[in-house]
Amino acid sequence: MPHTTAFARNQWYVAAHSHEVGRDLLGRTVLGEPLVLYRSEEDGTPGALHDRCVHRRCPLSEPPTRLDGDRIVCGYHGFTYDTTGTCVYVPGQKRVPRTARIASYPVLEQDSLVWVWIGDPALADIGAVPRARHLDSPGWVTVRGMEPIDADYGLLVDNLLDLSHETYLHGGHICTPEVAETPITTEVDEGAGIVRVSRHMDDAECPPFYAKSTGIGGGPPGLGAHRRGAGRRGDDAPLCVALSWPAAGAGPVTPAPAIRRSASIRATVAGRGGRRTRRTDSTRGSCPAACSSGWPSPGHWPRSPKCC
Repeated sequence: MPHTTAFARNQWYVAAHSHEVGRDLLGRTVLGEPLVLYRSEEDGTPGALHDRCVHRRCPLSEPPTRLDGDRIVCGYHGFTYDTTGTCVYVPGQKRVPRTARIASYPVLEQDSLVWVWIGDPALADIGAVPRARHLDSPGWVTVRGMEPIDADYGLLVDNLLDLSHETYLHGGHICTPEVAETPITTEVDEGAGIVRVSRHMDDAECPPFYAKSTGIGGGPPGLGAHRRGAGRRGDDAPLCVALSWPAAGAGPVTPAPAIRRSASIRATVAGRGGRRTRRTDSTRGSCPAACSSGWPSPGHWPRSPKCC
């Protein structure tokens, strides 16, 4: 029987990029929960409700269901819901049952990401949402994408926290032999719920892809390389891989990466073969060379035939 990992419900998950949520109803599945997301007509804030009508379980994110102001009108029998999930209108009757309501979820839009809390609403702390200010900061370039992965999401977390595979899977593109040969340092912050895995590599060349995209030479040794991967504990919380190449003799490396790749991983569907996951990648950099020539599109990134 395939192995599956239990979901941690009481934490924040990325449901969408900001640009995906608008006045059209958007359906997403997070931790096996179908959600419908849309923006308020009044102030533009995003909201999330359970994506099933309480009457006949019709998906509210699909036509002919529509928005009437900030209310969702089910396209099957016209049951109408306000932003709290309360049914406020049933065609053909004056009295609306008090139990006619669907779940609403706490939502936070921050750093061009829309986060949702699936667990106990009373425990939702917006201060616990990890910041990613670089995603919408001026001077940074962002390449966005989403890739369905039919596998247990725990395997993806393992993939990003243990980067030793880069030497063999991505050699000649985004990695050098030093990654697999260098021991890792692991730090666990129980209070913050964070696990940090890092490698420090002296006199390592900058990999070809990063050398080209940042303008940092990948030639002779003499560049110290520091690579850090940080992952928030929990089922499919965000992970970040940060890299920097200081000049030789520059001293200890500070976590001020020339390139930062962040991946928000979220479960979408519980299937027979394990949990189906989706990964949202954002690769970015403040780069003197790339700013003039433009970043390569995702389809033209140098990468191995297999996805990491």
